[in-house]
Amino acid sequence: MSVAAGFPISPADISHPLYSDPSFACTIGQLLDDEKSTLETLTETDHSDRAATVALLRLAWAICLRRTVHLRHELSRRDQNQLTRSPTTSPIPGQMGGSGTDNRNAVDDNSYGVDEDEELQAAIAIESGGLEFLRKRLMQVNGFDREVREKLYSMCFSS
Repeated sequence: MSVAAGFPISPADISHPLYSDPSFACTIGQLLDDEKSTLETLTETDHSDRAATVALLRLAWAICLRRTVHLRHELSRRDQNQLTRSPTTSPIPGQMGGSGTDNRNAVDDNSYGVDEDEELQAAIAIESGGLEFLRKRLMQVNGFDREVREKLYSMCFSS
């Protein structure tokens, strides 16, 4: 088990699609966009709860992306180490830089980084009223805060 930014990285972490498939985060963002588009085209009059729920999902997804940044950076670093080629090998065709320099050791630093998607999802969630829905509709439900505390406690202290 290795450590990235003070957090242990297990093989289960690395095998999760969020880390093993660079297109996973983009796909989730696209699904959320598609759901928003679907809601906008429906003819029913009141979709406010459903739209707000999608906004909450967007916000949760943005938080997930933000909280996993240390693992994505570690994986990008590992990929960079694994993809570094011997200096004696010829450049990969099409991998020459604009100045004619050899880019064979260059790795897309954003291959696992989804910072733009993270910011977009958070902005859309806030714009769509996700936080307002949480504050006015969910937090006002009797026992909601108790249920959240119990769930967090069980997650933190269960073995």
